[in-house]
Amino acid sequence: MEKELMTEERIKRSARNVFSRKGFAGARISEIANSAGVKNAMVHYYFRSKQSLFDTIMKETVMKLRSIINPFINDEQTSLEEKIDLTIEKIHIFLLDNQDLPMFILNELQTNTNPENFISLYFNPMEDNISNSIFFKQMETHIKEQKLDNVISANHVFINLFAMSVFPHLSSKLLMNLLELDEQEYHLLIMEGQKLESLWIKKILNLE
Repeated sequence: MEKELMTEERIKRSARNVFSRKGFAGARISEIANSAGVKNAMVHYYFRSKQSLFDTIMKETVMKLRSIINPFINDEQTSLEEKIDLTIEKIHIFLLDNQDLPMFILNELQTNTNPENFISLYFNPMEDNISNSIFFKQMETHIKEQKLDNVISANHVFINLFAMSVFPHLSSKLLMNLLELDEQEYHLLIMEGQKLESLWIKKILNLE
């Protein structure tokens, strides 16, 4: 059983790498199998098809992100300020461990013949969706209390928070080149930027 689990995880690890580099359409079972050190038949044995393997990888990735974010965004005891700090921190940590994910998702949305289906299948709104969270409700309440609702909304704030967190990872190679930074220097810059992102979001909300 342990050997089977190791083989399955090795196939999934290989598939994440190949899918990230080549997308669903460009990925080949043979390449995934070769990278995992198994025969093609073994990939089909565990996952039946490329589509099934892709579904498994995507759903596990999204569920992992949800498991990191959901506990505190729906915690009534955590303040709005703390939620902002934690959301930015956790997104950065997640993306540092999944650096190819933003570009991969963007490519899939652009090349997929049915991008709406891709979104609904892997990112379909659920009860724990961000817009239904306590975090969102806290932002909406705070914006009204600060009389900012004629200028901004919780949607505006979240879009900016999300963009500032994701863009440095999405454009890492370009930014490293433009700023003449190596990977380690850029990584440090991103980590430093987390505090600034929190500060900017809080400034928008008149929290500090």
